[in-house]
Amino acid sequence: MLLKYAPRLLVKHLAGRSGGGHASCTRFDGVVLFVDIVESTALTEDFGKSGSDGAERLATVFDEYFGRIIEIAEAYGGDTFKIDGDAVVILWYPEETSLAASLPVVRAAAAALSIQREFRQGPVFAGVVLQNRMTLVAGRISFVVVSEVAGRSYAVVDGLPIRELGDPHLRGMPGQIVVSREAQSLLQFTATIASTPAGPHELLGLY
Repeated sequence: MLLKYAPRLLVKHLAGRSGGGHASCTRFDGVVLFVDIVESTALTEDFGKSGSDGAERLATVFDEYFGRIIEIAEAYGGDTFKIDGDAVVILWYPEETSLAASLPVVRAAAAALSIQREFRQGPVFAGVVLQNRMTLVAGRISFVVVSEVAGRSYAVVDGLPIRELGDPHLRGMPGQIVVSREAQSLLQFTATIASTPAGPHELLGLY
């Protein structure tokens, strides 16, 4: 039952491993959508001041919020790799599925736009209005799994797209979908992309 909460990349790796301590690395051209909550620190502080049950109520808010993000992403073939604090890291990559007819970058862009529409009116989760911002990056990604003889495994993703997520120039305003140069290049014939006063390019829609 717990496998349904694991990334598909990791499930596929676990199904093919032979046991024992080892390391493996799979490289592929993929797309990453990074979705993070705006002003999450202030939100956490407010809940912390609201009483002894503040942490529990905040967990309920995040459960509902992340659940909706993941639901939308999966509808477009996204593989939720990690929830990191107030952010979600979602991957798209070539797969042998019914969705293979459309490029991963197009599916990722469609998911981002769907999330944007969902949160444009400021939906309420357990009484709290949440806003987010998104970053779409693309390029060569490495999926690395290191396994110990005792059975414990560690899985990480790396590569230029992952490192680009730390670039402050690719962090947009609330409600925006900012795209990297590589993602912009891949979307140039299928999407409307505009420059912003702050410098990065923003995804506006798909043709």
